[in-house]
Amino acid sequence: MSRANLIGLIMIAAAAALYIQSELKKDSDLAGANQNDYPPDFIATQLKSRVYDETGKLNSRVQARSMEHYQALNLTIFERPTYSLYPNEGQSHWQLGANIGTLYNDTQQVMLEDQVVINAISPNEPIKSINTSYIELSLGDMIMTSNRSLTIQGDDFELQGLGLKADLNANTVNLLSQVEGTYYVE
Repeated sequence: MSRANLIGLIMIAAAAALYIQSELKKDSDLAGANQNDYPPDFIATQLKSRVYDETGKLNSRVQARSMEHYQALNLTIFERPTYSLYPNEGQSHWQLGANIGTLYNDTQQVMLEDQVVINAISPNEPIKSINTSYIELSLGDMIMTSNRSLTIQGDDFELQGLGLKADLNANTVNLLSQVEGTYYVE
């Protein structure tokens, strides 16, 4: 190996090490941040908000007991949020509630935690409710995911499982593992 190749290899390794170190520092800065490091830019109580798609149709509504917005972190934290979702241009209607919610404004990802309840408001939905401790929702494509245990209830069945992927636009719900079910026959 020539001296020039060895020097080039050392420079590439040093650049990669510096990049990894800066990424780790950035992650640890955000992970170690607390509310004292980043006070909220504004706080709202009894919040009600509506979000419309690019064609002007109602996409979602959110209500919350309180909301804190952190511009530097590009996120909003909700206390007792309730999201009403209108996928498929309002064809089906879902309502999600939890004790804590976090909206990542740049990606329109919502994380709901602590006593998460998802209810189908439309009477024609086969699934009536989903209960779990944590769920993520992409408001852009109406995809819900979770890696926690959950219970799904319908008119004549109850399912338990671990992990979920649901596409509200396609009206599909998949339990990912450890699925057990009870069906009620009349």
